[in-house]
Amino acid sequence: MLFGVMGTSTACAPRFPDPFWTGAHLAYATTTDVEVCAGSWVVQDRYVELLSELLGVEPPRPIHFAFIERSERDEFCEDGDLLGCTIGDEAYSIYAVQLHELAHAVAMPAGIRGPLAFQEGFAEVFSDGQDSEPDRLPIADVVRDFAADGGSYYTAGLFVRFLIEEYGLEKLLAFMRGTTKHGGFEGSSKVFKDVYGVALSDTFVDFEDYPSCTMWNNRIALFECASPEVPWDGENWRATSPLACDSPDVLGPVPDGDNMLIWTTRTVEIQSDGEYQATVKGDVAGSAGARITRCASCWDSVDAQVHVGQSRTLTLTAGRYGGDQNPVRRTADLRREPRPASDRDGRCLRSRGPPWG
Repeated sequence: MLFGVMGTSTACAPRFPDPFWTGAHLAYATTTDVEVCAGSWVVQDRYVELLSELLGVEPPRPIHFAFIERSERDEFCEDGDLLGCTIGDEAYSIYAVQLHELAHAVAMPAGIRGPLAFQEGFAEVFSDGQDSEPDRLPIADVVRDFAADGGSYYTAGLFVRFLIEEYGLEKLLAFMRGTTKHGGFEGSSKVFKDVYGVALSDTFVDFEDYPSCTMWNNRIALFECASPEVPWDGENWRATSPLACDSPDVLGPVPDGDNMLIWTTRTVEIQSDGEYQATVKGDVAGSAGARITRCASCWDSVDAQVHVGQSRTLTLTAGRYGGDQNPVRRTADLRREPRPASDRDGRCLRSRGPPWG
């Protein structure tokens, strides 16, 4: 996984492709001939708004997002190895959905910059979590000399989420506003001590206790956890969707191993701790199915999958859960089982769609 934040000089860069859709906060373009689902621009437009609200900044004028061919990466991003890049208010990606780059495009104009490891870790925390290489590296090495490799992005994302969990988002933003990627480790460490009241090197030691999990679990899922909930019918909950690609809540496609993935989100509120029977029905079996993920950090990560045609008993605790659907008509059911579960923190249920195409 490689991303890039470029400078604002674009004298030699090709002109941004003409957008075919413009919303309040996002203008969407593509140079590919891939059929892109409507939620790829509608939901990402909403994401820009939600992230701006969370950060307490004015939403930027429409961010220009371009879904580009792999062969065009060196033209738009100046590096043919990148999955995407951000140049000013223009975000480019070889994926139809790329929240990592949009996070940069929201934060940078608001002066939320910081050392490179913090920039990329911040973008990973607010990413879509689709592309993750769980190779945890020594955090001191990552912060001192951030490298453009999957392990560095992954480790930086874990560390930034750890800081948010331990000290809050406001301190992170204050530190990132007070530093840049050119300040050096010593200069950044001084600002960190002023903002946090502890030495940056001491947090490296504390971070060792933070568990590893996938970026899908570690991220802050802004849109999914803010979606309207589907109500319960007594002891049963059901969500059905045909997943038409022209629906404004269906996103993708994005690569998922050897397949392409599209998905949408449904949200459920779990009122009480217990064991729940989760069943997924649909027209496609195999890798299609629900992915259950807690809306929290790696401290209490949950990542279970229920494939189409399967039924599984899941131990869930009270809280909001989101469930994604896939490109065939599929029904997801939850039924409360009578046995109580052990007391634990709340979880977030998300489900992930199957292959597309």
